[in-house]
Amino acid sequence: MPRIHLLEPAAHERTPLPRGTVRVLGIDLGTTNSTICDAIFDPDEPEIDIPGEIVIEQDCFGEIVAGALVPSVVAVVNDRAVVGHAAARMRTAPAELNLEEQASIFYETKNDIGLGKVYFKAPPGFRSPAEIGGHILGALHCEATVAGGAARVVVTVPASFQTAQRAETIRAAELAGLHLEPGDLLDEPVAVFIDKFVSEDGEPFVSRGGRVLVFDFGGGTCDVAIFQVVAPPRCRPRITPLSVSRYHRLGGGDIDRAIVYQALVPQLEEQNGLSPHTLTFDDKRNHAEPALLAVAEALKVELTSTSDATSATIHKTVRIPLEDRELRLKNPTLTLEEFESLLDPFLERDPLFGSNSEYRVELSIFAPIWDAFDRTGLSADDIDFVMLAGGSTLIPQVVSAIRDAFPRATVIRYDDAMSVQTAVARGAAYHALSLALFGEGIVRPVTLESISLRTSSGLAEVIPKGVDLPYPKEGGWSRPCVLAVPAARAHGPVEMRIEVVSGVDSTLLDVRYWDMPPSCTAGQPLRVESRLDENRQLHLRVSTDDDAQEPLAVRIENPITHVVNPGEVRLRIEQTERQLESESVPASEIVSRLTTLGSDYAEIGHREKALDRYRRALRKLGRPSGWILFKMGLVAGDLGDKESQEKFYLQAAEADTAMSSPLFNLALSKFRQDLLDVARVHVNAAIDRSPEGPYYALKASIANAAGDQATRDRALERAFHEFAPVTTLDSFELHWFEAAAVLKGDAGLVDRAKEVRRALSQRKGIGIVERGVLPDCLASA
Repeated sequence: MPRIHLLEPAAHERTPLPRGTVRVLGIDLGTTNSTICDAIFDPDEPEIDIPGEIVIEQDCFGEIVAGALVPSVVAVVNDRAVVGHAAARMRTAPAELNLEEQASIFYETKNDIGLGKVYFKAPPGFRSPAEIGGHILGALHCEATVAGGAARVVVTVPASFQTAQRAETIRAAELAGLHLEPGDLLDEPVAVFIDKFVSEDGEPFVSRGGRVLVFDFGGGTCDVAIFQVVAPPRCRPRITPLSVSRYHRLGGGDIDRAIVYQALVPQLEEQNGLSPHTLTFDDKRNHAEPALLAVAEALKVELTSTSDATSATIHKTVRIPLEDRELRLKNPTLTLEEFESLLDPFLERDPLFGSNSEYRVELSIFAPIWDAFDRTGLSADDIDFVMLAGGSTLIPQVVSAIRDAFPRATVIRYDDAMSVQTAVARGAAYHALSLALFGEGIVRPVTLESISLRTSSGLAEVIPKGVDLPYPKEGGWSRPCVLAVPAARAHGPVEMRIEVVSGVDSTLLDVRYWDMPPSCTAGQPLRVESRLDENRQLHLRVSTDDDAQEPLAVRIENPITHVVNPGEVRLRIEQTERQLESESVPASEIVSRLTTLGSDYAEIGHREKALDRYRRALRKLGRPSGWILFKMGLVAGDLGDKESQEKFYLQAAEADTAMSSPLFNLALSKFRQDLLDVARVHVNAAIDRSPEGPYYALKASIANAAGDQATRDRALERAFHEFAPVTTLDSFELHWFEAAAVLKGDAGLVDRAKEVRRALSQRKGIGIVERGVLPDCLASA
């Protein structure tokens, strides 16, 4: 059993321990399942018990179901919330029970939290992800407090959750009657580390610290975090966060859906004498999928829990009622060959992009891993430990893929299914106990890199490297430096550029622009105040002595790991669709809304829907639009439909005789098909409309492929004449500038283009447009 010293702060920071028993709770509010554990401190014992999973008993249609894993599903029946196993059972046949998704039955709502999602069809008390989460947390907490109260409750969140998602999780807790204090939200990867570290008495980290990658692959999300660990003997560890992947909606549920659509639906069609295209979207998504998901999961578990299994069969008949008939699937089966084939996209080592259809997400587990690496410059060889958590890491093929990708690392995993699925809640309970006993968590995050402001004369540090968080420790604000209105300013108003950077390589974190009034004079001091809180949010304030001048306030979440949540596009789609459906969009804006909707669908990979919305926009417009047809050509190309792609490009060029882009893309398409004569005709037509550098670069590429060196050299000369200075080019122009430099054989130009492209990529990620002037620096602390 773990010893209490693993929770204790350094000797000079310790407070007296309570004289009585202390009980705390840790809750893992999961996408698919949720769990709660308790930890107890007894002042008469030198050791603490490993936190225990609280077994929840629920009445499921007259049958008592008991277990530590409670499905994160909520149904509304007779205006009453049904949470957990009974709701999950209802999910398998929503149509028969007159239940509608996001109206009277809710699941996987953790994916919506913090995005402003509103369930308009739901009754009051069920209209937001926070309210659904509140019902789940309330059910868990109610059962847990039967055995007594709790001095502290900690709830976990993905490390990639941003402020809005964390705030709505706190609101869910409040709705459940829980009061969360600072530090009571814990990142899930850190919870996994705490559980392993404390439960196993610090091993193996005490003997050697290092870089740890936590891979938390659950039912609905895939969370990756990398941090540096220092674990001195008989002391609590110090963790420095290095990187966090973006929020990824990828989990075991997506593998289950792949089984449904790639294995079970074909069996359903065959057994019922249906052709592959007979079932509609509604038949599959709203009737077959709910009935078959539990079957798919059962087949997956059976096939992966036995080392020598070559197939799995569920010996029962699944009934799937449709509006006009009932389908039946007898003895659904999954072979090992089928399973490993559908796993291939999820285990692709070098994923270029994911597939995101109307039915499921198909994304490699390595996408969030490489995403985390991209943010810190590390590689697999730099990792000392890989910790596996989440129920989906029980799949042997997943474990093998991770081991193969990290040959140098020690892979740490759990021995059984229950341990791996309750690890996050146990880590949260340990953390809660440390907070209750000592007023601070087990893990004390420190800053890996310094954070500075860029000035006209260099960097002015605002947060030092290697300090404990929060900083400053006593609260309030630090005053690390004094800036000044730049001496080079012009008369009249001036726009000042405030750049926030980190580390020795001055990685850009954020940039803000501040309009200084004419009354400000060159050299006038600017006060800088900063703090980095325990939730790793950087707060900056820059102000003048003039109280009438509004200070510049900056807040950056996780400034060292700095991630962005991609769920905003989906939310925008849902809001626009609702507005169009309710006819609340003015007639004059419908075409632009449909066009934007098509672009949003294309961005998330729903290409068929994108084309449909573009077509609706054209019908509403009542005439051809070069821009919309051009966008349709792009989507058709992504679908691999070259015939439609080229048709749309020709129609776009005909609809708008000033547009050159469709002709350029058409030339590029023909060039890639090795149809050089046709490509030459289209690129010349594009140049006639707009003589641009990229167009001449493509003309040079076509000529080079045809062996026409004279035309190639003339086109290259004209390309470099048309290109603007390389530092002002956008990413499209840089690509063709580099291609032209390669054709010319100028290694220096190639390297320069790559350097500018890297810088542009970093700045583009946070929406930077180069303008304004940097401040001067008067003094640094």
